[in-house]
Amino acid sequence: SGVTCLNTPGTIDADYGGRPVSVVQTLRPYPQYQAIQTGSGQGDKSGHSSYHAMVLKMDRRFAQGLSFQGSYVLSKILTDADSYDGGTAALDHYNRGLEKSIGIFDQTHNLKLSYIYDLPFGKGRRWMTSGRALNAVLGNWRIAGIQFYSSGYPISLTNSINYLIFNGRSAAQIQTYDGWIAQHERPNWRGSDRFFQPPSFFGPQSTEQLGNSTRQNPKARTPAGYTENFSLAKSFPAGERLRLDLRFEVFNAFNRSRFSTGATNIESPTFGQVNSTVNQPRRVQLGLKLYW
Repeated sequence: SGVTCLNTPGTIDADYGGRPVSVVQTLRPYPQYQAIQTGSGQGDKSGHSSYHAMVLKMDRRFAQGLSFQGSYVLSKILTDADSYDGGTAALDHYNRGLEKSIGIFDQTHNLKLSYIYDLPFGKGRRWMTSGRALNAVLGNWRIAGIQFYSSGYPISLTNSINYLIFNGRSAAQIQTYDGWIAQHERPNWRGSDRFFQPPSFFGPQSTEQLGNSTRQNPKARTPAGYTENFSLAKSFPAGERLRLDLRFEVFNAFNRSRFSTGATNIESPTFGQVNSTVNQPRRVQLGLKLYW
């Protein structure tokens, strides 16, 4: 992208509604309009996406109260229309090839597991089938779990340069797509740790040329996601129609932290500084639920 861009706030006299307009405005395709919103009005059909995936599913109900569901997805999405995800517009609407990259929501691997096990104690179960007192205490318990494991999302970098003619995303100037993420012996990305290499690694940001980085870099991704949720529940039946459930639930049971990348603007003073997480810490809750 060796295009030299004119970026001047000057105005000239032109017959666009009897008022002076900027030089930048006269260089746009329809200078008589301040802005043309084709995306929000569902009028722009110029984007193109391709998605390919391998999906494996397993759904099995075993004997003795055990059921299991699982799925694994290996996928890839390529698109030049990520500008319609609510983010910034295209770098150059008339050169959509500059936008084509891996999709912002691309996750190479995605594994989901869920299971429920009715413990074999109490009336109608394998053990301790007699005795009202024992059944009241030890019967009708079940354990369940839901686990999610997925690859991180691809990352994009920007700068602070605004080309008024294009009024699109501010793509960063980069030298390579490799090695964006800083190397740590035992990375935990907390406090003032850096997620990215320092700005000097990426080189100077030109004020005269469009940035050369694609919208997303598949070689640099946010941290992978690991989540385990578990529950322990007991049912108290009251006749054929009523049932009261007591539940003890733990979300993010192992308290895994998924740290943010920090600012992705190379010229930001907080570029790559990790100071927050993108997931919730461990949460525990106790609840009652009545079925009728």
